[in-house]
Amino acid sequence: MHWYTELYNILTHHLFGWRDVVEIALFSTLIYAFSLWLKCDKQKDLLYYFYGYCAIVLGAYHAQLPTVSFLLFATSPIVIMLFIVIHQETLQKNFVMLRNIMPATVGTTDWLETLIRTVLIAANNNKTVTCVIEHTDSLATIMSSPLAMHIDLEKNMLAMILDSESFEQDKPLWINSKGQLLGMNAVWTETVQQEWLDDAIKNLSYAQQEALFFTTKSDAVVLSVNPQTRMFCIIVQGKIFDNINAPHALKTVASYITHSAKTKNQKEHSREIYIKNKSGKQRNA
Repeated sequence: MHWYTELYNILTHHLFGWRDVVEIALFSTLIYAFSLWLKCDKQKDLLYYFYGYCAIVLGAYHAQLPTVSFLLFATSPIVIMLFIVIHQETLQKNFVMLRNIMPATVGTTDWLETLIRTVLIAANNNKTVTCVIEHTDSLATIMSSPLAMHIDLEKNMLAMILDSESFEQDKPLWINSKGQLLGMNAVWTETVQQEWLDDAIKNLSYAQQEALFFTTKSDAVVLSVNPQTRMFCIIVQGKIFDNINAPHALKTVASYITHSAKTKNQKEHSREIYIKNKSGKQRNA
């Protein structure tokens, strides 16, 4: 045991004191926690950039480059702030969206049937109609409408709006999951981050790119109809369901907006972005 005692004395008195141990433990914990936070962002490899920066700092220190070491340590607060700003996935989800208060009971979807029928009639008249359906996440911070409304959806009223000259086909109707029309000719107030998009998504229209991006930030549902095929496209939670008929579109939208807020909160952390194209079976479903 004599050699063990000597080794312990060397480590404690010559290499590491209790203050050194406390400092190493503190900074190691902070770096580990910061690394876990960066790892949550699936769209950018921020963790590897952070490790690369740490490796450069250690390399400069061991290579005895005082000027480079001083510059790296002096700019470290700026570098950390850049990592925090770029880390959009967690920040946007936690701070951008407000929450709508939803009733505990499942509401009726009669208004949704009215919406599907009226939109299909408009498609028969060669009109393109897109609807953004707001659910528990408020879209007030990322969407605006020059013609703000707050009226219940009715067939005649909706048909009159779609036939009016004020209606712009390239801009969506803003609706909430209670069956109320919040606005028309709405626009997204935030821009799509192009680095978020992969090659498959970049081949889609810009409107679909926006829908895919913002449905990953909220539980909104984007519904559109193709006047040529009379088929619907639904984008929700970063997924796209294309070329589906009216009955299936009704069931799909209803399945997302009639879930309780508790179920949505349990699922929102496991959302994945992918594209799902429906086969011909769904057209006949």
